[in-house]
Amino acid sequence: MAVAVRRHRFTVDQYRMIQAGILTKEPQPDVTVLRPRADFYRAVHPQPGDVLLVIEVADTTVEPDRRWKVPLSARAGLREAWLVDLNAERLEIYGEAGPAGDPRPRVLSRGEAGAPGAFPDLTIHVADLLG
Repeated sequence: MAVAVRRHRFTVDQYRMIQAGILTKEPQPDVTVLRPRADFYRAVHPQPGDVLLVIEVADTTVEPDRRWKVPLSARAGLREAWLVDLNAERLEIYGEAGPAGDPRPRVLSRGEAGAPGAFPDLTIHVADLLG
């Protein structure tokens, strides 16, 4: 017997289940660069406008991060997300989502360098990210 499954996207308010111990944590990137605040975001969670860059570093989670986390970041209105793919030794730079929804990456390999959109004068070499 087939069972119909209905999808439901949680809102931030519904994530209050974390506080009740029902869920363990909301999705969090490996690195987040935020706008400076005097209270260091102790009183409130950062909003999309506060996030300058998110970075995912992946070896075993490359595909889920690429298919789920990066598009989720773009749909949430984050300016830019980077995916450091340790297996392929490359950096994928994603900007905001276009009209079709999911962002298209700019892919850089070990010998190349890129700059975050929020810090265009900062050059980051892919080799430095990969080690």
